[in-house]
Amino acid sequence: MHRHELGKRRATLALLPDLRRYRLVVHFPMMPNGRDTMTDNVENLIHEMLWRMHGKLDEIQTEMRLRFTGVESGLAAVEHHLAAFHLSDVARADDITDLRRRIERIERRLDLVNTT
Repeated sequence: MHRHELGKRRATLALLPDLRRYRLVVHFPMMPNGRDTMTDNVENLIHEMLWRMHGKLDEIQTEMRLRFTGVESGLAAVEHHLAAFHLSDVARADDITDLRRRIERIERRLDLVNTT
């Protein structure tokens, strides 16, 4: 809950967690004649509080963009490493295939192949 005081006026900005919305409660001192002192200052106060909320939202948005950029960069690095591992795996598979052919050729030349 945030409180802001402007002169003798006091406003409270409360976030209702279950409703997920803001509620502005403004308290005004009473005049001796029993009437409240609600004037243009109410609009100024609300305007100021909305600007503060807007500023906070901008800060949050900037931070989230920075974090998202970091996540994207990390994901790109993981994809790059995964591609490198895949290329290495393909190269090893080719090497194994070449060795298998050479062994088969040696076995044929030495007549070590089973003919059953």
